[in-house]
Amino acid sequence: MDNLQHKASCPWTYEVSYDRDRLPPELIVARCQTISYPSSPCKSVLYWVPVTRWNRARGNWTDTWDLVTVGCSFADTVDYVYTSE
Repeated sequence: MDNLQHKASCPWTYEVSYDRDRLPPELIVARCQTISYPSSPCKSVLYWVPVTRWNRARGNWTDTWDLVTVGCSFADTVDYVYTSE
């Protein structure tokens, strides 16, 4: 089965981002593959993800957002904000 990331003009792979001070500790993120010329038009497609982080100064968990790469595109960098509405 072919995946979109392999068919795209700007292909990408996925990897696990691990942070023990974040809930969830593992997030799947995309990494744009290197294009053969230096001024690549490929840009990251970004998405804001709600997470909980350990606040060492306060000694508690705090709700916040992480910006993660979810794919790659020829378009300018785009980010989307998750809303519960």
